[in-house]
Amino acid sequence: MTDFSSDAALKTAWELWHSTAEDVRAAIENTDRFRDDPAERGAAYQSLLEAQAMAYNIAVAPRRYMEHPRVFNHSTWHDNLLALGQPIQDFKYTGLFLDGRRTYTARVRRGESKLWLTQVHNKCLGDPESKEIGNYDYDEFSAAPDGTIELVFSAQEHPGNWIRLDSDSAFNWLVMRRILGNWTDDLGDFEFTSATPAPEVTDPTAEAAESIAAAAHLVRYLVNAFTIGLHTLYSARAGGVNTWATMPGAEVKDSLIGSRSTVYVPAAFRIEPDEALLIEWDVPASAYWSFQVGDVWSRPLDYLNHQTDLNMNRAHVDADGKVRIVVAPTDPGVPNWLDTCGRREGTVVMRNYRSPADTTVPDLRVVQAADLPNLLPADSPRCTPAQREAAIERRRTEAARLVAQ
Repeated sequence: MTDFSSDAALKTAWELWHSTAEDVRAAIENTDRFRDDPAERGAAYQSLLEAQAMAYNIAVAPRRYMEHPRVFNHSTWHDNLLALGQPIQDFKYTGLFLDGRRTYTARVRRGESKLWLTQVHNKCLGDPESKEIGNYDYDEFSAAPDGTIELVFSAQEHPGNWIRLDSDSAFNWLVMRRILGNWTDDLGDFEFTSATPAPEVTDPTAEAAESIAAAAHLVRYLVNAFTIGLHTLYSARAGGVNTWATMPGAEVKDSLIGSRSTVYVPAAFRIEPDEALLIEWDVPASAYWSFQVGDVWSRPLDYLNHQTDLNMNRAHVDADGKVRIVVAPTDPGVPNWLDTCGRREGTVVMRNYRSPADTTVPDLRVVQAADLPNLLPADSPRCTPAQREAAIERRRTEAARLVAQ
């Protein structure tokens, strides 16, 4: 017998998916960035499709594999293909759903990761009832002599290394961040070792409707919070462009899925073709830090063919302990160039993870590109076109290995 209530829910969810797509399209077209700069309109529409792809990959596809938990390494934030919110390529993201009515055990091998973090929401991002219920740094867990970590995921508290789930949610959503210093580092491993039996699915049609509705909510979240929201947020918090905002991860853990282990220091930038941004910062003794450029729609730029990010291992630090970074559309001939890929507008994001001291805000100023030789230390190295091409080729080779994992 046909369950008409389930069929109605399925139709309602499908209509929500399509109406949401139109709502967010109208929202993007209503931004100054879209109206005032025709060159940005193509990227805006591409980001709409990207949001829909991410919504299917995050909110729908993983639910098919919940009986036997599967860790999804390529369908959460990945490379620069599924990348709204401007994730950096030093992070290997993993996403999955876990049923709060079940108990799971897992084993982690850290490899060479600088940090391994897990964030838990009781529902998928964008769901009206979604909230963060846990944010875990694996350095705080006890490990076996061989370095492996045994974990329990459940709603009921367990002794030892326990990650809490919401018992009222069959779809707790988890995102893991494995943070690397080098793209050739050992990523480590994560595997589930056991799970209590899964409750029987009594209405697969209603469950499908729920997943489609979750995807619609996620599309709205991705576009409003990231595609539209991040550039606006950065400039609003900083009081304009070409100046930093400061955003401790704990402040944005719910609204922007920030990590409590970091401080984000972002800026929206706008420069003329003959200008550059000069960043100067006293290097901290952090577990991880980096700088990255993105476009106005919260997407990272082409990191395979351009140097669009630098971290504590790839950046040159001058003899005085400062890192000096040049953000510019054309090559200034210095190692620490962040290539805007010809763009005059975009974002710069600095991340500083687990710093032993308060995060200091870097100095940031707009300069004439021609004046850079006089503004950098005399002993600051230069980078020839041949050295640049060799560095880009290394990026391509190392990134290809990372993306394949």
